[in-house]
Amino acid sequence: MQTPTPEPRPYPPKQGLVAETAADVAARLATFLAGVPPEAREAAIDAYRKVTRQLLLSRGLDEERAAALIDTVVAHIRAHLARVDRAGGMAAGRA
Repeated sequence: MQTPTPEPRPYPPKQGLVAETAADVAARLATFLAGVPPEAREAAIDAYRKVTRQLLLSRGLDEERAAALIDTVVAHIRAHLARVDRAGGMAAGRA
């Protein structure tokens, strides 16, 4: 069962390095996942969520802000994957 893809929200201005890093992570992960079979993508996104949540919480970010950041990155990943899929797909790492 697939989760509906929410529309990605633009990153708020002036978040500096965090927003730039999140955008880079989203682009790189989506590029990799574009070559992964769709049925395996959800497992990879779930793993990203769990690992990133633990990392953010261990670095002092509160649960609400960590969840919001992860949700934004995942929305961007899903939007990129949808564009790639509409264009006919790609090989892993070449989107």
